[in-house]
Amino acid sequence: MKRSRSRVLIIVTTLAFVLATTGVIAIFFAAPAQAHSSTVTVLDGSVLVRHPGSQFAPITDGEVVGGGDTVRTAGDSHGVLTFFDGTTVELEPDTEITIDTLQASASGDKVVEITQVLGRTWNVVTHLVSSNSRYEIRTTAATAAVRGTAFQVAVSADGTTSTETTEGDVSTAAQGAEVHVLRGQLSVVSPGSPPQAPQPAPEPAVTIRITLDVTQNAIVTDAHGRAVGVQNGLPIRYIPGSTVEVVGGKLVVTIPNVQLGVLSMFIRPDPAPFGGSVPASVTVQTEVILKDRGIVANSLTTRPVRNGAAKGAVVVTATGLLLVPDSDARNVPAPHIGKPPAGPTGILPIFTAPTSSPLVTPAPTLPSETVSGALDMTTAAFVPYQSGGTATAPVNAGVVPIATLDPVFTTASPSATPTATAAPAVPPLDPVLTVATQAPTPTPTPALILRSLGPVLTIATATPTPTAPVLRSPPPLIIATPTPTPTPAPILRTLEPQILTIATPTPSLTPAPLTVLDPIVTIATPTPTPTPTPTSFCILLCF
Repeated sequence: MKRSRSRVLIIVTTLAFVLATTGVIAIFFAAPAQAHSSTVTVLDGSVLVRHPGSQFAPITDGEVVGGGDTVRTAGDSHGVLTFFDGTTVELEPDTEITIDTLQASASGDKVVEITQVLGRTWNVVTHLVSSNSRYEIRTTAATAAVRGTAFQVAVSADGTTSTETTEGDVSTAAQGAEVHVLRGQLSVVSPGSPPQAPQPAPEPAVTIRITLDVTQNAIVTDAHGRAVGVQNGLPIRYIPGSTVEVVGGKLVVTIPNVQLGVLSMFIRPDPAPFGGSVPASVTVQTEVILKDRGIVANSLTTRPVRNGAAKGAVVVTATGLLLVPDSDARNVPAPHIGKPPAGPTGILPIFTAPTSSPLVTPAPTLPSETVSGALDMTTAAFVPYQSGGTATAPVNAGVVPIATLDPVFTTASPSATPTATAAPAVPPLDPVLTVATQAPTPTPTPALILRSLGPVLTIATATPTPTAPVLRSPPPLIIATPTPTPTPAPILRTLEPQILTIATPTPSLTPAPLTVLDPIVTIATPTPTPTPTPTSFCILLCF
């Protein structure tokens, strides 16, 4: 009898161990969900937080928020919330969300409920493996629920909600009706109405595609501090609509709706196999793609590896792609990537599966060889946009060498004088751009909420003087050209936050200026008089 009892005890003990280590025990004893938190990463500008019972106050980068907290971005500001499972929510300017529920349990259940009051969010959600898990964004007009996807939600001032899916399936429900918004689709919901049938999302007006050798660490950062790429093999996607893929043995980063300005690159190549050394250089291909036009600029450069990492930078202008030399690109700031908070206190899961699969795993890598046709970036270069409506552009076609730009990517004060000694005289691409100006009004115009669905190439300049000529040339190309003055006027000023300073020499009698988007760069114009006649300008993409 004693031997039988011992056998039973051994069997029961063994079964309990097996159930616990495999997670099956959760079926019999469900683990309670526990409140969790999220870290906030301030990319640029001002991000505010309001805890329950308090007022809005500036948030500190890396601060932790949880259920009941409200996060708001100011105009021209960007922030990212990183949840415990790696899920991220990027907040565009003038956006406000409230975290209603943020819970997790040892059995893998995750519940995230967010109320979006205003603005635009870009959500990259890790796969929800548990049937009891859910991720929902609620607005006054609709509720969007997902199970592992990437999508945008935009809420206008009147509550109209639009949902655009980059990958996966987003269930959008309102007024008892539900639609599924699949990859590449868009659905709009008006307050008090059911969701509209999904339609194809607008094709991006301008797209940047960056291709390089596969590595576990490669990040591209825009002028707002938004990053996209891979870190330790896992995808990072802070730029709305961006994708990171391995295609044909290459790592491909795609950024839609690109704004004019700088894109910096931080690449840490994997070492060669069997204890080999890190490659001496990396090759980076950057393509500018216009809707209905194809590739209009195609650059191929080599960047040296120093201290285990290579750095590069390009500036997207209205007329071409400016390639920043290595001497300046080495000063680009490191990518700013948020970290998930620590696990819930009191919950020690016996077995947990990874919440996110690596996109890039360690792979044998041979030292880079010199690629035929690649530019050695010892000096700056300019790749003008190709006209003629061709689907592709040859690599490094029409490159214009430029003297080294100094200082670039430094912390020089705004009053520092750029010392560039040469600049390309490249005419604007016709008929791609229509450029105009807009006179500021005494009362600021409310910020546009639904931004990424419209044209992204815009240029703002100061109010013209009463005697300035009014541009009346018909589309497709309208370019405002300032009158040359005896004193050279800098074309490009310090890039926010004071890391990019570029200048051009005194304009000639027939200048062909590079027109660049504000706020990345600004165009200096004469100080407006007290009573100028307002003239409205905007940029349109004509195809």
